[in-house]
Amino acid sequence: ESAVSSYRLALEVRTHQSYPNDWASINQNLGTVLHFLGKRQSDNSNLEASVIAFDAALQEWDPETSTMQWAVATAGKARAQTTLGERVRSCEMILQAIQDLRKCNVLLLKAGNRTYSAFCEQAMEEAERVANSVCK
Repeated sequence: ESAVSSYRLALEVRTHQSYPNDWASINQNLGTVLHFLGKRQSDNSNLEASVIAFDAALQEWDPETSTMQWAVATAGKARAQTTLGERVRSCEMILQAIQDLRKCNVLLLKAGNRTYSAFCEQAMEEAERVANSVCK
């Protein structure tokens, strides 16, 4: 939880306007930490905040100009959505995560990044497993 406070403090120093790439990176890291914490708690607020943090990072990064950053943030958001979607039984949220992971995987394969593509495939398999349970 101290990491969350540190990242939030860093966002006050490294603002979107002054340091857009740093701001996006901090939001991505914040999203990762919030997802990790949210998975360990019964309350969904950290999972919801995780999705919001990844969305913030994705305001700055797009798949054409920041391929790797976009892919990492997209996969992180999809993993958080999968966890949250399973908890709240939202088929729509999980299916969106699968769609985003597919796009991520295709883009990474096109860029020749098989290592991170495998990470996206693993996340997609988990999301599909969750969808099979939730979307009946």
